[in-house]
Amino acid sequence: MDLTQLQPSEVWKFFSELCQIPRPSGHEERVAEYIVDFARNKGFQVSRDAVGNVFVHKTGRKPVIALQAHMDMVCEKNKDVEHDFMHDPIKPLTDGKFVTADGTTLGADDGIGVAMILAALDMSDRELECLFTVQEETSLAGANALQPGLFTAGELINLDTGCEKEVIIGCAGTSTLRLVFDARLSDIPDGMFAVRIKIGGLAGGHSGEDINKNRANAVKLLAVFLDVLQNSMPYCLCDINGGGLSNAIAREAEAVVAVPFEKKEEVRILWNVYVSQIEDEWKKYEEGLKTSLESCPLPKQCFDGNVKQNLTAFLTACPHGVIEQDKSVQGIVDGSANLASVRTECGKVVVINSQRHFDFAKMQMIASEISNLAEKYGACTESAGAYPGWQPDFDNPLVTKVVAAYESELGFRPTVMPIHAGLECACFAKLYPRMKAVSIGPDMWGIHSPDEKLSVESVGRIWRVLQRILSWEE
Repeated sequence: MDLTQLQPSEVWKFFSELCQIPRPSGHEERVAEYIVDFARNKGFQVSRDAVGNVFVHKTGRKPVIALQAHMDMVCEKNKDVEHDFMHDPIKPLTDGKFVTADGTTLGADDGIGVAMILAALDMSDRELECLFTVQEETSLAGANALQPGLFTAGELINLDTGCEKEVIIGCAGTSTLRLVFDARLSDIPDGMFAVRIKIGGLAGGHSGEDINKNRANAVKLLAVFLDVLQNSMPYCLCDINGGGLSNAIAREAEAVVAVPFEKKEEVRILWNVYVSQIEDEWKKYEEGLKTSLESCPLPKQCFDGNVKQNLTAFLTACPHGVIEQDKSVQGIVDGSANLASVRTECGKVVVINSQRHFDFAKMQMIASEISNLAEKYGACTESAGAYPGWQPDFDNPLVTKVVAAYESELGFRPTVMPIHAGLECACFAKLYPRMKAVSIGPDMWGIHSPDEKLSVESVGRIWRVLQRILSWEE
């Protein structure tokens, strides 16, 4: 079924077109041009700022309302899928109830938000100030680069939430660390046998929204086995790679190791025992878990022994998961860390770790502890960016309007709450402290992974809520 056959067709038309436009974070030029062309053809005022954000102003019935979504998407794919996110369109699939992609992320985060705003610009008679930002998924560079005086609206609706029944009024802040180990190399001794170890098929997901959902981390699982190996026999670590973006839980990881030839069967036994253990521990939560240990060509060099020991020790000890639970709001995480990725590149091993907390000072404390741990094991640490949280305001008058729209259109009262994931509203609140904001969106699952799935009916319901909000008179 073609997406344009889905309802509401005015929204799915735009989303279908967005799927044809590559838009990785940091490469939003083509989708920005698409939005600019749309706005100019409609006669709206449109501009782009120095970092690439697009701002569209449509005159109409007052008061003016601001709408916002981000243009970029997380680019994750399954290992067996050939897809170039810089050039290839997303291939959406639908059964009429859900929309997914063919082995890649779908980009509903936040393509469906962009599509709804374009549809609102096309159909609503309300005066609208619409902002489409860049690089939300990597650094919030677009939102952080905004200048005062852009918005005149007193109320903003962000369309970047993945749960229909939630109205979001606050979010955690985020910081990211880049931890660099000098991968000094040594020649591999004679009489060694090489194997490639792989862990994959994990659920992964969003490092904010899914960090408390019992998702295994492939980098951590691999590091623990390397530690087992280190305690059992002499071995060489030749290569290690795993994980992806800083805001995604690592789904896959692999390493090439060399062991004494006479130990090759012992390695297999150790691996089989370890796989049995992790299957017992995770089978309830990670049904897609895949593991393999296969022989491979013997590399000429490996990491220096001290580098190997330090890296393995750090990856094993590095915090991952929930660090602090919110005591006042049940089910909300206050603080967390995500061991996002490890990469061997150009004589270095680079580890990315992200931290989240509603309290900026506590977030910095988590980052400092991880940085100190990395430095203890010989790494150089660099900050890769940070932004503060968006403090929840339960007395926000815009919330009353949005909740009323839910009750009128959908017949239920949504949950009003903060979330542990980051939202650009944190940047807007800092720049426009008097502007009231909320975040809403349709049901999505598997965000930031190739399992990303979007509910067709939920898109229709959130579109009705948005239309109701825009139709009201003051």
